Amino acid sequence: AAPPVTVQETTVTQTVQVTGTITRKKLTTEELKDFKGTYVLSNGKNMTVTNRGKRFYAEIDGHPRMEFDAQGPNMFIHRESGITLTFNETIDGRRNDVVIRARPGQLG
Repeated sequence: AAPPVTVQETTVTQTVQVTGTITRKKLTTEELKDFKGTYVLSNGKNMTVTNRGKRFYAEIDGHPRMEFDAQGPNMFIHRESGITLTFNETIDGRRNDVVIRARPGQLG
């Protein structure tokens, strides 16, 4: 018979934290007006986009209004949650398509 073998387990846990800052892109009040309106989402809810001066807001039925910062000519981010709005298509001078990206469970 073979001699008994001793096995020793070692667990290594390593956490890496990545930090950075969100860079805001400044859009004019006129540029923000291009995004204003009500968008019908694929889940049947409406998202209303407004601006007050250079502040950009989106509100989805049943959720509080959120302020978003411009990240590019057609992308906005909510700084606290990381939710992004990307406006993809313009027809007859009006925006008509938006993609919302959120962490699972953030939007009901």
